Amino acid sequence: MGKREIINRELSWIDFNRRVLEEAANPDNPLLERGKFLSICSTNLDEFFMVRVGSLVRAAFAGDKKKDPSGLTPREQLDAIFPAVQEQVARQYELLNTEYVPALAQSGIHFLKAEDLSKEQREWLSHYFDEQVQPLMTPRAIDDKRPFPLLASRRLYLALLLPPTVRAGAPRMALLAVPSTLPRVVMLPMGRGKARGVLLEQVIAAYAHRLFGKAHPLAVLPFRITRNTDFIYNDSDADALIVEMRKNLKKRKWGRVVRWPKKVCSPCPAP
Repeated sequence: MGKREIINRELSWIDFNRRVLEEAANPDNPLLERGKFLSICSTNLDEFFMVRVGSLVRAAFAGDKKKDPSGLTPREQLDAIFPAVQEQVARQYELLNTEYVPALAQSGIHFLKAEDLSKEQREWLSHYFDEQVQPLMTPRAIDDKRPFPLLASRRLYLALLLPPTVRAGAPRMALLAVPSTLPRVVMLPMGRGKARGVLLEQVIAAYAHRLFGKAHPLAVLPFRITRNTDFIYNDSDADALIVEMRKNLKKRKWGRVVRWPKKVCSPCPAP
């Protein structure tokens, strides 16, 4: 069998995840099951980048040009993976926003935004933010006088653009980590429908000015990153294996970023 007849393992996995996404789009599946498939698709991509893409990134940075059975080098595999994943994620968000969320609304399950809230709902969320959210928030200023904070893999953050102060003529940057101990969807006890919820990051964005001396952000962007968790170890010595595993597990939180906001970009330098 020639090399051109062998399908690349990583591209084949992307096709598999596309079939998972197709189950989310299938109207014959129960509505909440379709939501589970959307979630599984995202979880699969996280693990794919953390291990399989992470391994290719490490090989590409090391200058490895060995071809896999399909005839592709690590760099060539990455060049094929990132556009395919971009297309898949775009389809996932299109499905979520244009088909799934409207279908939930028709069934009485509403995801609300700030402009959709009634006065009573805004007052309830205001108290929720003050009592449940704000005590867990630690604002971080981003400038050349402070080291950039270590961002945890797969944790949700908000990047904020703040108005300039009297002494500074340029807008300021700040960072907020969305508390992982709180539910991602804040359920409202009042309003129409069977269930009403607001995403936690939208609640934080709406009341973030209370964390910055009443300075209302000019812009807010939620984002998350994925780090490389792939590692190499020597399994010839059982005692050394345990030590190496402990070291590598500690290194995971500092792994190279292999996926970041807005679009999936290749993190590898040009060959």
